[in-house]
Amino acid sequence: MKILKINGYRFNELTEKAKQQVIYDFYEMPFDYEDDNGNIIYDYFADWSKDEQIEFCLMNDYYFNNYGKLIGGIL
Repeated sequence: MKILKINGYRFNELTEKAKQQVIYDFYEMPFDYEDDNGNIIYDYFADWSKDEQIEFCLMNDYYFNNYGKLIGGIL
């Protein structure tokens, strides 16, 4: 067995280029919900404010590598 050390970063710790990668990756997976009229609405991570993006990543305990790729699944 080999022990690996992986550096994980919170969204707000990433460089601007890495944050753009996160936004790009999440843009491909919109969040959908139903409004009061029964219509399906698609909500995109990229449309949120920076504070909302940071809060979402913190609430979900997401960590990223230094390139902005999600690594939370292996922690």
